Amino acid sequence: MTGASRKQGLVVGIDAGGTTTRVVVADAAGDAVRAEAYGASHPDGVPALEGPLREALAAAEAAPGDVLAVCAGATKVSRTGVRASWEAELAGLFPRARVAMVVPDFVIAFHGATGGAGIAVLAGTGSVVYAEDARGNAARVGGRGWEFGDEGSGAWLTAEMVRRTLRALDGMDAATALTETVCARIGTRDAGELAEQARLRMEREGRGFLVPLAIEQAGSGD
Repeated sequence: MTGASRKQGLVVGIDAGGTTTRVVVADAAGDAVRAEAYGASHPDGVPALEGPLREALAAAEAAPGDVLAVCAGATKVSRTGVRASWEAELAGLFPRARVAMVVPDFVIAFHGATGGAGIAVLAGTGSVVYAEDARGNAARVGGRGWEFGDEGSGAWLTAEMVRRTLRALDGMDAATALTETVCARIGTRDAGELAEQARLRMEREGRGFLVPLAIEQAGSGD
């Protein structure tokens, strides 16, 4: 890192969705990106930063003390304790940062895509529609979590595929080609084992782990 860059300092941006965490290190003046790194997100929204942060700072030849400001766009920050957990994590990692901001992940996606007023429709691991006008007034629909909403998201698609497969295996619905495909992908036709394996894979791979299978099935006409 050059002496001039060290003097002006750095900013760090963090995008922590339901599946992946991305860390970007940039110059505080000029916004030139110096490095970025990726890691897994915790399924319950708790920060998982040490690995990707260490990798990004090393690639930028920087230290946490060089960071003047950090902004994290994180999933589930409206849930009890999640924002506080993020804020405590950022304060510990960046003790010299003058600004440490935590906002919902869809807010940084909106500003990254529009740069100002507009509407963003997001469908990743979760789903939400978010808008702001020129005065900064905001409106949001959806994004209420995989348990009760996130319709059309990766988590919703995966949950629906597993749910329909389990209903077929339990004899509550007729088996379809999708039933066989999901059983083959998870590796069992036993309903209890399939449910448990699906839970474990959601923890390891993210709540949308069956999305590639959904796309394959749609491409084949299912």
